[in-house]
Amino acid sequence: MTFNGDGSGEDEGFGICIDDTAQFICIAGVSKNPGTDNDDIFVLKIRESDQTSIWKRTVDGTNTVALDVAHAIAMGSDGAVVVAGAVDRELTNKDIWAGKNDSSGGTILTQTIEGDGGLSDTANQEKNIWVRKLS
Repeated sequence: MTFNGDGSGEDEGFGICIDDTAQFICIAGVSKNPGTDNDDIFVLKIRESDQTSIWKRTVDGTNTVALDVAHAIAMGSDGAVVVAGAVDRELTNKDIWAGKNDSSGGTILTQTIEGDGGLSDTANQEKNIWVRKLS
């Protein structure tokens, strides 16, 4: 399956996971926003058997010239998806971002933590979100 985001530009996946039953795949990364041409976090849930998109979510940070990106994704046994990444606050600062969606894509949690959202942000499969900041 090829994912082509809503905007015109590169779309990249940085995290992938599969559920315990091997029926669903989730991918998280970065996709161009068609309205602003900024990079936004995307999360995509796909049915494995026919590569049908079940749901897609995007997250747009507060900065108007932004590079928002998901670095890690995990799926729990209940089908909930947790994601960790970073959103731009300013041109020189990133904030850590964590989110959780239920199996249908509904938002359970979205949290922004002031700090440096580096590549060390992680999520795990135990229904917890672990975010780590390296100074």
